[in-house]
Amino acid sequence: MQFTIHRHRVIDSTNNLAICLAEEGAPGGTVVVAEEQLAGRGRVGRTWCSPPGYGLYLSLILRPEKPVDQLWQTAYIASVAVAETIKLWELPARIKWPNDILINGRKVSGILIEAKSQIVVVGIGINVNTPEFPPEISSTATSMLLESHLSDPIDLQTVECKLLSSLDLVYALYSSSGFEPVLDLWKGLECTTGRHVVVNVAGCKIAGTAESIDEKGDLVVRTGSGESVSVSSGEVIFDR
Repeated sequence: MQFTIHRHRVIDSTNNLAICLAEEGAPGGTVVVAEEQLAGRGRVGRTWCSPPGYGLYLSLILRPEKPVDQLWQTAYIASVAVAETIKLWELPARIKWPNDILINGRKVSGILIEAKSQIVVVGIGINVNTPEFPPEISSTATSMLLESHLSDPIDLQTVECKLLSSLDLVYALYSSSGFEPVLDLWKGLECTTGRHVVVNVAGCKIAGTAESIDEKGDLVVRTGSGESVSVSSGEVIFDR
C-alpha cells in the first residue's frame, strides 16, 4: 500500500477530514495525522482525549475490494496492527473485543471504524507519552510511556512509521488470503475469551462467560442459564 500523508497541527477530528477526502476521491492509503484533535471521537459516541504532543492520532482510508457486509473486518486488521506495533516496545499489548487495545488491563488505544459504500476510514488513537489522565478514566487508561517506565518520551514519528508498516502487512495478508488468517492473528492477541463479561448491546446487558469468537467476528457469550448468545457489536466490560 502506498501512503499519502496529510499532516495537521490542530484539527477537529482526523476521521472527519479523512471521510471528506475519501468522498472527494482520495485513494486507499491516504492518511490524516494530527498533533491535536479538538473533537476526537471514540466508539459508542465517546470522545477521545487528544492532548497535543502526547499521542498518535491517525486516520487511514481503505478501499477494500470486499462486499459491503464484510467491511467490519477492517476493525480486526487495525487492532492486530496496533497491538503488534505496541509490542515492539516490549509491552504486553492485548485486544479486548472487538478492538480496544489494553496493556495490563488498561486501555492504551482505541479504534473507530466508519464505513460508507466501499470506503472505510480507520481511526486510531494511541496514548504514547500521556503522563496522566482525567480522574474519570485514570483507573482504566494508560500510555505506552507509563507502562514502559522509560525516562525519555517515545518518539511519535517512530510509532507512526511502525504502525503504518504493520497496517500495510496485515492489510496485504487480508487482501491476498482473506479474513481467516487475520482472525487467527487476532485470536492470538485477544484477552476476552474465558473472562466473565457484561456486554452492553443497544441498551440491553448480556452477562456470562465469553466463550469464543466465531468466523464472523461475533463474540459468543454463554449466559448463566447455559444459553450461547452471539453478539456482533457492543461494549464489553470485564465483570471480574
